[in-house]
Amino acid sequence: MIKTRTAIALAAAALLAPAALAQTADVVLTDGNATATFGNPFGDPGFFQTGWDVAGTSHLSEQSFLFRGSNTAFSSFLDGETPTGSLVSDTNFDGDDDTFFVQYDILGGVRTEITYSLAGGEGSSISSTIGELISFTNTTSETISFSFWQFVDLDLGGDSDDSRVEILGGNTAEQADAAGGVFASESVTTPSPDGFFAGTLSDVNDWVLFGGADSTGGSFDPAADLAWAFRWDFTLEAGDTAQISKLKSIVPTPGAAGLLAMGGLFAARRRRA
Repeated sequence: MIKTRTAIALAAAALLAPAALAQTADVVLTDGNATATFGNPFGDPGFFQTGWDVAGTSHLSEQSFLFRGSNTAFSSFLDGETPTGSLVSDTNFDGDDDTFFVQYDILGGVRTEITYSLAGGEGSSISSTIGELISFTNTTSETISFSFWQFVDLDLGGDSDDSRVEILGGNTAEQADAAGGVFASESVTTPSPDGFFAGTLSDVNDWVLFGGADSTGGSFDPAADLAWAFRWDFTLEAGDTAQISKLKSIVPTPGAAGLLAMGGLFAARRRRA
């Protein structure tokens, strides 16, 4: 099992059901110099992001999602659910799949749809973005309340030793490589998270499992295995829909100019698609 999942999985194992359909293949998106890898949504252990390679270097150990209903004692991984459907597509017609869509029905009537859109840079440049759109629709006649977590464990530069992770403004996560060559950022466009935690991997695991005060993170000396998590709390009336929109970037350090450039690249690419 991937290292970042171990602490949470041990506490939540009794609640997780294996996927019902036989595993076929992982999902791999490719664009320019970047690839993004996801577990087969119909397999075991199921859908979560297991890799993000840019110019031949893997920068991500795991990104996964969890949810908890108002009457659920522990968080449950989304990959413990069987999807109602999934689709990969080549939106810029370059011969490679760059977009991944997967749909679930969670908590007995919340249709959950996640779309990943990968944009890569050119050649050996250290630049790539992933746009993510997550929507929830209450398909029942009752009000449903739940919380939804995003859990991110980046290993920038290809190893787990990073020097800084920080939450800025309550909606932006930044992480820096200990070697000083790579910078990552994720900005939540809407809505801002209701809770957040950035720090060492073990501390983030504890926050996801047991809650507690928010943390903005900071610098770590010596370098450490770092992670972050966001939480959103939703109450959906019958027929209501809510959306989370966010953009994640990997660029060379320093990140500010690269983030602006990649944001423009991503917007232009979406317009062409």
